[in-house]
Amino acid sequence: MGQLFASQVHHALVKQLGSDPRATIYIGDKRVGDFMKKKVFEPGRTYDWKGLTRFATGDDLSPQAFAMDFQGK
Repeated sequence: MGQLFASQVHHALVKQLGSDPRATIYIGDKRVGDFMKKKVFEPGRTYDWKGLTRFATGDDLSPQAFAMDFQGK
């Protein structure tokens, strides 16, 4: 489930940054830290894991983003 969450957060972040999921580099990009603070860390325990996933990514946890990581397109 952790890998599903990580993939889903990655795709939500990439969508916000407007970049390619396969070519995004997080190093040195302040927007990445801002996203993680606001969407993942600041909520703390105000959400259960399902709620945090929805809050951080806009969607319920699913394997869709994880599967996209393995597509050759």
